[in-house]
Amino acid sequence: MQVDWYFQLLNPLVFLIFAGGFVCIYMMRANRASLVFAASYTVGAVAFFVDVLFQHSTSVPIRTTVAGLYAVTAILLVCGIWRHYRGPAPWRALVGLLIVHLAVYASLLSLDTPWIRSLSVNFGCGMIFLFGVAAMKGRQTHTFDTLLYCVHITNCVLCFARPVVVALFVGEPITSENHSEELLLVSLHLFAAAAAVVTGMLLLAVLSHDIFEELRESSITDPLTGLLNRRGLDIAANKLVSKVPSQRFTMVIADLDHFKAINDSFGHAAGDHVIASVGQIIRNLSRKTGTVGRIGGEEFVVLLPDSKLVDAVKLAEQTGDALRSLRVENVSPYLSVTASFGVAEYCTSEDLSSLFMRADHALYLAKSNGRDCVRSEADLAVHDLAKFRQGDKIGSVNAEEAFTKGKASLSPASENASQ
Repeated sequence: MQVDWYFQLLNPLVFLIFAGGFVCIYMMRANRASLVFAASYTVGAVAFFVDVLFQHSTSVPIRTTVAGLYAVTAILLVCGIWRHYRGPAPWRALVGLLIVHLAVYASLLSLDTPWIRSLSVNFGCGMIFLFGVAAMKGRQTHTFDTLLYCVHITNCVLCFARPVVVALFVGEPITSENHSEELLLVSLHLFAAAAAVVTGMLLLAVLSHDIFEELRESSITDPLTGLLNRRGLDIAANKLVSKVPSQRFTMVIADLDHFKAINDSFGHAAGDHVIASVGQIIRNLSRKTGTVGRIGGEEFVVLLPDSKLVDAVKLAEQTGDALRSLRVENVSPYLSVTASFGVAEYCTSEDLSSLFMRADHALYLAKSNGRDCVRSEADLAVHDLAKFRQGDKIGSVNAEEAFTKGKASLSPASENASQ
């Protein structure tokens, strides 16, 4: 009896600890699923405690109440899973299942056949858990999701298997006197508690992983456009090179023309609206495999894997055409948005900074040629490189500074400056 009491009194404490963990997760990231999980484990703790207090009771209302608390624990768990993976939970179906489950359980309490009562208890909980399996099916995005899915399926299997085990190995009626003496029954309760603990640990891992991913995404994402920021683009570019160093890809740099005049004439709110609209256009026109980032106030970069220089030039021209026809809502219809483009192609095993320098050189060549046009590294002549060595001007920007800027833009040292 003491061993049974020990496990039964330990369960409420463990469940309350998990409930507190889910509340802490909610405080870090407001998520209704976390609160539903906290409610599930709180009700579970109450269910275990009430079960301990009235374990000798044979009253139908009391035993039905205890069974109901366990069933509500399962329902809240499934609702939290459903909300996390799919959205609003099917409350009506679950409440209807709960009513049927308790009605069947109460009607079978008077029977002396243990496996029938075990069937009524476990079959109802198994049906509840099936809703959770349906919610997670096809929604696994990382290892913790997969592990939780497998454990939840295991919980379902255990619910449907327990009555079979009881029917095969427990022949006499289950009473308060022999319940704690049956090693099989104690083991079944222990497995159920262990499954609940493992489920709680995995749920905390899933929610914590999501928080980590959100923080990681926010650290590499530009909040105004939703594109990668400079740090995110550096990471994406290095991954692109490290996977297949010899593969072909191109870089497009776009810089909005006279953007300061837009801010001065229409205000910074309108300027932000223009930046966001331009970012959306570039994202839409880039191929699905393209990586798009915003690395400056009005400067964007596109990386196009498996593409040639002519493909990148075509994309830049299409983007320029789309920008010229852009009409930004709530801003003057007379506002004209144009951009200059510089394009370069990656050479085998070359340093990323040199690729950026060539694209940046082409960009400033486009600006010196009247803006609102596309220039690629193919347009760069030998005398243009000589201008860089002499420190001559390209447009309004010193050419030597342009090379220095390109060399630093995709280096680790620039990451801190961009954050």
